[in-house]
Amino acid sequence: MDGANTMIVGVDISKYNLGWNPDKALKPIAFVIQRASWSLYKDSGFDALLPEAQKVAIRGAYHYYSSGVPWKAQADLFLATVKGKGFHFYVVDYERAYNALSARTIAEVSEMVKYIKAQTGQRCMVYFSPSIYNESIKPFGYGLWAHQQDIWIAQYPWTLTQTPPSQSPAIPDGLPWKIWQYGGGDVNFTAGRHAGADYGGGLVGMDLNYFNGSKADMMNWAGVTDAPVVVPAPIEPPVVVQTPVDPPTGNPVPAKTQTSGLYQFAAVNYWKRPGGGPLVLPMSRVRGKADNMSRYAWSVLKLIITALNPTNAAAVNQVSAADWGPSKGLDGDYIKWIGLLWPGRNIVKILEIVDGYGRVDGRPLDSAQTINANDNPDLVHKVYDYNKSNGWGERAKPVYVPILGGPWWVDLNNLVSVDSLLPKTVRVTSIGGLNVRANPTTAAPVVRGLWFGQNVTVTQVGIGRGGIWGKIDGGWIALRYNGANLTSWAI
Repeated sequence: MDGANTMIVGVDISKYNLGWNPDKALKPIAFVIQRASWSLYKDSGFDALLPEAQKVAIRGAYHYYSSGVPWKAQADLFLATVKGKGFHFYVVDYERAYNALSARTIAEVSEMVKYIKAQTGQRCMVYFSPSIYNESIKPFGYGLWAHQQDIWIAQYPWTLTQTPPSQSPAIPDGLPWKIWQYGGGDVNFTAGRHAGADYGGGLVGMDLNYFNGSKADMMNWAGVTDAPVVVPAPIEPPVVVQTPVDPPTGNPVPAKTQTSGLYQFAAVNYWKRPGGGPLVLPMSRVRGKADNMSRYAWSVLKLIITALNPTNAAAVNQVSAADWGPSKGLDGDYIKWIGLLWPGRNIVKILEIVDGYGRVDGRPLDSAQTINANDNPDLVHKVYDYNKSNGWGERAKPVYVPILGGPWWVDLNNLVSVDSLLPKTVRVTSIGGLNVRANPTTAAPVVRGLWFGQNVTVTQVGIGRGGIWGKIDGGWIALRYNGANLTSWAI
């Protein structure tokens, strides 16, 4: 029997949840909401996740709205993607990330919702947070409109135990809501952060959602009259998406290149220290998915910092000091981080590029102690000192801090693709010369040797055992090994 107070819990999924399988869930999944598209792109995990989503009785699909693309082109791509796939309702996701929200953008979202309803004859919700409503919906005259919508509200309690139905989302103006996203899969200290095993996601967190009513209420609301049906994927011609145009000229706007790979900080980020000192990198802000704030229990983080800095026992106290760059000291048993702060020489591994921002995924807290600062330079950053007279300077002994959680997003204007620097001639600066190995690891056979001062051309850069490796004619050399630069190319 479905009662009004029964926990009607569902999950929302996207390419970040590849491997999700509701058959492996330990707790009931009443509904699923799958990302189908964003901007003018189909979610790259849509096809792989669709058969799993179709196992769930109540199914929704959502589109992540982009302010830089014509709304109808986005809606048409979304509709073509979800057509015939067995979804019962749809959602337009309205968020700040990658968007410049304005009166125009909320008007476009209003049109998208109306258009999707008309094209499908089904319900279309709108997803936003209380702050989006207060700052980017109501001030532009869309408060009444919001009250007339089916709302999926995002509002995370900062505790694992504050969950529905005993609590309700803190939403303004008495907004009616149908679904509450109360746990973020990548948001620490919410119910979803470690909910993967319970809801079919394995070790990956899951976004958790609560329907405001009984399961029978939701089935009636969504128009579900049958059991889950696996709908075979129809054979269709490729979807032709309307190409965005530049209004003043009418010319097509070139699509943004979606790439990934290794990056390093651009020269524009380097700050010449007063007094003619060496160029060093001031630690740069990295934008988080929501509010740049991450909090970790110091009792746990302290063990990880200790493991990362085995030859620098003082590192732990330096990290927790109130005057250290990214930290504002301890708050009880928590260390407060505002965003992530990057080092000067580390390579950054960008996994995805969206609207000029590159995605970096950190290591989950429970596996961070396995990080080796030299073997995994993309998963750590170095602490710098700051002095009002001398600027930023490197510590005598490096202090390594793990990159945790995420995904984190960094402005690509601050980065340079390593591939764009290649091929590059470098000089061997290691006094004893360098071994050329068959693969980027010291365990690989030595092919030949290079002598001190010899110039070689690097055609590829990768991360390997001990640090940063470069491919040259006939093999690989260590450009940076165990924290030391071995060539003129200081990574």
